[in-house]
Amino acid sequence: PASRRLPYQNGHVEKRTRAQVKAAVERHLSKTVTVLCDSSNYIKGFRYELYCIAKAASTSFCIVWCRTPESLVLDREAALPTNSGYGEDLINALIMRFEEPNPQNRWDRPLIAIDAPSFSPPPSSSDLISPGAIPDVLPAIFGDPTAPTPPSSSPPALTPNHATTKAKRGDGDALARVDRATRDVEEAVVTRV
Repeated sequence: PASRRLPYQNGHVEKRTRAQVKAAVERHLSKTVTVLCDSSNYIKGFRYELYCIAKAASTSFCIVWCRTPESLVLDREAALPTNSGYGEDLINALIMRFEEPNPQNRWDRPLIAIDAPSFSPPPSSSDLISPGAIPDVLPAIFGDPTAPTPPSSSPPALTPNHATTKAKRGDGDALARVDRATRDVEEAVVTRV
């Protein structure tokens, strides 16, 4: 549908979409709430921002990359009914913009790469996940339930640092005091003129 293409056809709308996704992740992610974010992750800077949100929340983080050859992406797009996919021009633009996850970057690890099976025509949703993928993903997010002791069973939580902690808010009265001081100065100037 056209609504599926809209966020990617215009740079300003795409940036606003990423900001909305980031805000939703930040709003919901906590030590007790897992968030799966399947949107706009093709830009490494956005993946870094999500990593920083996870770090600020002191929770675990991982990247699941559905590694799909470009030819397969194009074949699947071509097999879709007219106006139900992204369209050839947009899908090519998205492929050009894709920045492959790199496990050398701390924000791209742990990286779980899942090779997409080739299907023609496009698969049903039940065929998309290979049976071997889930055993790798779950321990990366939730830890290993078979580990002998609880500390080693959990994945390492990211530790917030100065860059990822939110600055303390100032006194709630500060704006009112600045406003009052500004009005006092204005009144003093007006009365002398």
